[in-house]
Amino acid sequence: MSERYFLWTVGCQMNVADSEKLAAGFTRLGMEAVPEADGADIVVVNTCSVRQHAEDRAYSLLGRVRLVKEERPDLKVAVMGCMVGLRTTELEKRFPFVDVFARPQQFEPIMALVEEPAEDLGGEFWPSTFAVPEGPTHRLRPRRARLRQVLHLLHRSLPPRPRAQPPRRRDRA
Repeated sequence: MSERYFLWTVGCQMNVADSEKLAAGFTRLGMEAVPEADGADIVVVNTCSVRQHAEDRAYSLLGRVRLVKEERPDLKVAVMGCMVGLRTTELEKRFPFVDVFARPQQFEPIMALVEEPAEDLGGEFWPSTFAVPEGPTHRLRPRRARLRQVLHLLHRSLPPRPRAQPPRRRDRA
Protein backbone atom coordinates (compact mmCIF):
# COMPACT_ATOMS: atom_id res chain seq x y z
CA MET A 1 0.00 0.00 0.00
CA SER A 2 1.34 3.48 -0.84
CA GLU A 3 2.04 6.07 1.77
CA ARG A 4 -0.61 8.65 2.58
CA TYR A 5 -0.21 12.31 3.45
CA PHE A 6 -2.35 14.94 5.13
CA LEU A 7 -1.56 18.53 4.20
CA TRP A 8 -3.21 21.37 6.15
CA THR A 9 -2.77 24.95 4.96
CA VAL A 10 -3.74 28.29 6.42
CA GLY A 11 -2.73 31.76 5.27
CA CYS A 12 -1.88 33.55 2.09
CA GLN A 13 -1.68 32.54 -1.55
CA MET A 14 2.02 31.80 -1.10
CA ASN A 15 1.18 29.13 1.49
CA VAL A 16 -1.43 27.66 -0.82
CA ALA A 17 1.12 27.59 -3.66
CA ASP A 18 3.73 25.95 -1.40
CA SER A 19 1.21 23.32 -0.35
CA GLU A 20 0.29 22.62 -3.96
CA LYS A 21 3.97 22.19 -4.86
CA LEU A 22 4.50 19.87 -1.91
CA ALA A 23 1.40 17.86 -2.81
CA ALA A 24 2.69 17.55 -6.38
CA GLY A 25 5.99 16.22 -5.04
CA PHE A 26 4.21 13.70 -2.83
CA THR A 27 2.00 12.62 -5.73
CA ARG A 28 5.08 12.16 -7.90
CA LEU A 29 6.37 9.74 -5.29
CA GLY A 30 3.12 7.76 -5.54
CA MET A 31 1.64 9.02 -2.28
CA GLU A 32 -2.06 9.73 -1.88
CA ALA A 33 -3.80 12.54 0.00
CA VAL A 34 -6.16 11.75 2.86
CA PRO A 35 -8.77 14.07 4.41
CA GLU A 36 -7.78 13.55 8.07
CA ALA A 37 -4.48 13.44 9.96
CA ASP A 38 -5.26 10.14 11.68
CA GLY A 39 -5.26 8.31 8.32
CA ALA A 40 -1.89 9.67 7.16
CA ASP A 41 1.69 8.45 7.29
CA ILE A 42 2.98 12.02 7.15
CA VAL A 43 1.24 15.19 8.35
CA VAL A 44 2.35 18.61 7.11
CA VAL A 45 1.01 21.76 8.76
CA ASN A 46 1.61 24.86 6.61
CA THR A 47 1.33 27.84 8.95
CA CYS A 48 0.80 31.58 8.81
CA SER A 49 1.94 34.23 11.27
CA VAL A 50 0.13 37.24 9.87
CA ARG A 51 -3.04 36.86 11.94
CA GLN A 52 -3.30 35.54 15.48
CA HIS A 53 -6.36 33.47 14.55
CA ALA A 54 -4.31 31.56 11.95
CA GLU A 55 -1.60 30.85 14.53
CA ASP A 56 -4.20 29.67 17.05
CA ARG A 57 -5.69 27.28 14.47
CA ALA A 58 -2.23 25.85 13.72
CA TYR A 59 -1.52 25.36 17.45
CA SER A 60 -4.87 23.63 17.87
CA LEU A 61 -4.23 21.27 14.96
CA LEU A 62 -0.74 20.47 16.26
CA GLY A 63 -2.31 19.57 19.62
CA ARG A 64 -4.59 17.08 17.87
CA VAL A 65 -1.71 15.72 15.79
CA ARG A 66 0.26 15.11 18.97
CA LEU A 67 -2.50 12.75 20.15
CA VAL A 68 -2.29 10.83 16.86
CA LYS A 69 1.51 10.69 17.14
CA GLU A 70 1.22 9.26 20.68
CA GLU A 71 -0.95 6.44 19.30
CA ARG A 72 1.26 5.96 16.23
CA PRO A 73 4.90 6.85 16.93
CA ASP A 74 5.85 6.08 13.32
CA LEU A 75 3.76 9.07 12.12
CA LYS A 76 5.96 11.74 10.56
CA VAL A 77 5.08 15.35 11.34
CA ALA A 78 6.36 18.48 9.60
CA VAL A 79 5.56 22.14 10.21
CA MET A 80 6.33 24.68 7.51
CA GLY A 81 5.44 28.27 6.73
CA CYS A 82 6.15 31.73 8.07
CA MET A 83 5.57 30.78 11.72
CA VAL A 84 8.67 28.60 11.49
CA GLY A 85 10.92 31.39 10.35
CA LEU A 86 9.86 33.62 13.21
CA ARG A 87 9.45 31.16 16.06
CA THR A 88 11.48 28.04 15.31
CA THR A 89 13.01 27.74 18.78
CA GLU A 90 9.69 28.36 20.51
CA LEU A 91 7.94 25.81 18.28
CA GLU A 92 10.65 23.18 18.85
CA LYS A 93 10.19 23.53 22.63
CA ARG A 94 6.40 23.56 22.49
CA PHE A 95 6.05 20.71 19.96
CA PRO A 96 8.97 18.30 20.46
CA PHE A 97 7.11 15.54 18.60
CA VAL A 98 7.46 17.41 15.28
CA ASP A 99 10.11 15.76 13.09
CA VAL A 100 10.91 18.69 10.78
CA PHE A 101 10.44 22.45 10.79
CA ALA A 102 10.80 24.12 7.37
CA ARG A 103 10.57 27.77 6.36
CA PRO A 104 8.41 28.86 3.41
CA GLN A 105 9.47 27.26 0.11
CA GLN A 106 11.95 25.02 1.92
CA PHE A 107 10.74 21.61 0.74
CA GLU A 108 13.93 19.56 1.06
CA PRO A 109 13.65 18.66 4.78
CA ILE A 110 10.05 17.55 4.32
CA MET A 111 10.80 15.52 1.22
CA ALA A 112 13.67 13.87 3.11
CA LEU A 113 11.10 12.50 5.59
CA VAL A 114 9.53 10.38 2.89
CA GLU A 115 11.16 7.76 0.75
CA GLU A 116 13.61 9.10 -1.81
CA PRO A 117 12.67 8.46 -5.44
CA ALA A 118 14.55 5.70 -7.24
CA GLU A 119 15.55 8.15 -9.95
CA ASP A 120 15.62 11.87 -10.52
CA LEU A 121 12.05 12.59 -11.61
CA GLY A 122 12.77 16.24 -12.36
CA GLY A 123 10.88 19.21 -11.03
CA GLU A 124 11.25 21.45 -8.05
CA PHE A 125 12.12 18.76 -5.53
CA TRP A 126 15.01 17.26 -7.46
CA PRO A 127 17.28 20.22 -8.20
CA SER A 128 19.80 18.20 -10.21
CA THR A 129 17.41 18.70 -13.11
CA PHE A 130 17.98 22.46 -13.07
CA ALA A 131 21.20 24.25 -13.81
CA VAL A 132 22.69 26.64 -11.28
CA PRO A 133 21.84 30.21 -12.30
CA GLU A 134 24.74 32.21 -13.67
CA GLY A 135 25.30 35.24 -15.85
CA PRO A 136 24.71 38.95 -15.33
CA THR A 137 21.22 38.55 -13.84
CA HIS A 138 21.86 35.62 -11.49
CA ARG A 139 21.98 37.89 -8.45
CA LEU A 140 18.83 39.79 -9.31
CA ARG A 141 15.60 38.84 -7.74
CA PRO A 142 13.68 36.53 -10.09
CA ARG A 143 10.87 39.02 -10.55
CA ARG A 144 13.24 41.76 -11.67
CA ALA A 145 15.04 39.38 -14.01
CA ARG A 146 11.74 38.33 -15.59
CA LEU A 147 10.69 41.97 -15.92
CA ARG A 148 13.93 42.81 -17.71
CA GLN A 149 13.49 39.86 -20.03
CA VAL A 150 9.91 40.87 -20.88
CA LEU A 151 10.91 44.50 -21.45
CA HIS A 152 13.75 43.39 -23.70
CA LEU A 153 11.41 41.23 -25.77
CA LEU A 154 8.83 44.00 -26.00
CA HIS A 155 11.48 46.47 -27.10
CA ARG A 156 12.68 44.07 -29.81
CA SER A 157 9.13 43.51 -31.08
CA LEU A 158 8.39 47.20 -31.61
CA PRO A 159 8.68 48.54 -35.16
CA PRO A 160 11.75 50.69 -35.70
CA ARG A 161 11.24 54.32 -34.91
CA PRO A 162 11.38 56.59 -37.93
CA ARG A 163 14.48 58.69 -37.98
CA ALA A 164 13.83 62.24 -37.17
CA GLN A 165 14.46 64.52 -40.11
CA PRO A 166 16.28 67.70 -39.35
CA PRO A 167 14.00 70.68 -39.62
CA ARG A 168 14.04 72.38 -43.01
CA ARG A 169 15.43 75.78 -43.18
CA ARG A 170 13.27 78.27 -44.84
CA ASP A 171 15.04 80.79 -46.86
CA ARG A 172 13.86 84.24 -46.20
CA ALA A 173 14.39 86.11 -49.30
